[in-house]
Amino acid sequence: MAYDRYVAIGNPLQYSTIMVPGLCRMMAAGSLGTGLLCGLLETISAFNLYYCGPNFIQHFFCNVPEIVVLACSSPFISQMILFLLATFVGFVSLLIILLSYGYIAASILKRSSVKGSLKAFNTCASHLAVVTLFYGTSLAVYGNPTSSHSDKQNKILSVFYILIIPMLNPLIYSLRNKDIKAALKRGLKKSRH
Repeated sequence: MAYDRYVAIGNPLQYSTIMVPGLCRMMAAGSLGTGLLCGLLETISAFNLYYCGPNFIQHFFCNVPEIVVLACSSPFISQMILFLLATFVGFVSLLIILLSYGYIAASILKRSSVKGSLKAFNTCASHLAVVTLFYGTSLAVYGNPTSSHSDKQNKILSVFYILIIPMLNPLIYSLRNKDIKAALKRGLKKSRH
């Protein structure tokens, strides 16, 4: 999405020739493939552990870090695999996003029109808000090999990045629409009366 924004803002006249369906399919396949590979590596590392005690997961969904801590054998290798995958995937994709937005900011600042610059920044602001919320919470959960957070904090962070942020996505993106802003203002006025 960050690359799409970069092309739309940096090269608007060439957008349809750059963002061809084949490129979009390759980017989607790369994202899906990375997710599948990481999930497979995490699952294989969790399956190689020995589990002997009570297998009660202290979480509201079955997540690999919560399964790994139940192991009776040393979970160090599995925890390091989780940490390295989270670090690699999280920071590499975050770096790509930040680089795209750096190029976007540079191309926006080259424009002489203040109105055009504000419109371009407004287009990117919603995506940056969602990315910041998602990456901040998910890296806080997965970025610690031995979590420094309490179980309760991990549950809250997990609920936030799995449920709250996806529910906020439509709201955040739709607030750029003038009709939705007007409807929201009317609804707020009605609720005050």
